[in-house]
Amino acid sequence: VGPNKFLAKLATDAAKPDGSKVVTDWRGMLEDMRLRDLPGIGRKLERKLSAHNLVLVRDVWELGDEALGKLSTVLGEGNGAKLLQYCEGKDERSVQPAQRKTIGAECNYGVRFDGLYGVDHMIRGLAEEVEKRMSAVDVHGKKITLKVMKRKENAKNPGKFLGHGSCHHLSKSCDLCQIP
Repeated sequence: VGPNKFLAKLATDAAKPDGSKVVTDWRGMLEDMRLRDLPGIGRKLERKLSAHNLVLVRDVWELGDEALGKLSTVLGEGNGAKLLQYCEGKDERSVQPAQRKTIGAECNYGVRFDGLYGVDHMIRGLAEEVEKRMSAVDVHGKKITLKVMKRKENAKNPGKFLGHGSCHHLSKSCDLCQIP
């Protein structure tokens, strides 16, 4: 979590794989960070910056009022200005929530079918769950996809209790008729 998109991304990266991090001191977070670790700085730009003894964010800070001019000379005006903004913990880009494109439900842990009733019961339950989720956001579907995992022949017992083990992943999709 951070005050802008850039710092929030860095916090998320620092907290991976399972944690979360709140940015309270952006200067402390950026001070010893390599410029290479900032968005948009790849191998080529890293080499250009290194040739001018610019390796860490702190190196840019030490340039003071000359930072923008130096970065613009090395990287060009646009990249130089963007890098300086990042080094100052600034990012004016707005955060836009991603538009949801799919709604689904699945269960792949602990499923064992002992006849057709089990399959019917499972499919009906998943279909009802998807219907409930779609109704909650007032959307209609255009396509349906069924995904099935079929245990591979000669597969060993799964390592996890009630896990699925080694499976073939099968799927089939079809378009739905649009009902007015």
